[in-house]
Amino acid sequence: MTEPTEDTQAWSPEDADAIRRDVEEEDESGAPEKVAWPAKDDEHPLEPADALERARDQSGDAGSPGATPVQARGTLEPTTGQNLIVNSKSGVHLKTHGSVDLVTQELVFGPGGHTGWHSHPGPVLVTVKDGSLRLIYADDTACQGTVYEAGDSFVDRGDERVHIARASPFDGMVLWATYFVPGNAGTTPFRIDQPDPGTGC
Repeated sequence: MTEPTEDTQAWSPEDADAIRRDVEEEDESGAPEKVAWPAKDDEHPLEPADALERARDQSGDAGSPGATPVQARGTLEPTTGQNLIVNSKSGVHLKTHGSVDLVTQELVFGPGGHTGWHSHPGPVLVTVKDGSLRLIYADDTACQGTVYEAGDSFVDRGDERVHIARASPFDGMVLWATYFVPGNAGTTPFRIDQPDPGTGC
């Protein structure tokens, strides 16, 4: 989780125009000052055209991953049998029961974009390639979530636990995700859309 540092400052929607000017005036000598996240960024996201274009090229809509292509999908069962147990000497342990697919996907969102509320049937391994995000679960009524930045990885445990990932309002996010999908080989959805829980997050 990213903690505030001395070079961060509070951001409010009223500062959007000033921050946009700072971004537009940025020259090649350096990046704008890092700014702390707002609690919610839907109403005043910054939308540099190049980042949004990249997001729309890959996902069709900066706020929805519905059209994002799957890079690869395969089933463990044909080579391992239905029950896989791996106990690595490195300390990593993996166990599956029944047929499980592995799905790999890249997700790209422009500044202020989000995944929408959703869940997964099995665990998801996520690495943030570029930008940053705030991951918020539906039971987090304070909307604090956890911030992950480029180079961070995390695991969503699945179990259809409802959550949303919100991209930074300044630099968007690029994620690589590997989904463990228990169920019918090749057909079980790896993402389940969920209604907004009404928390205001």
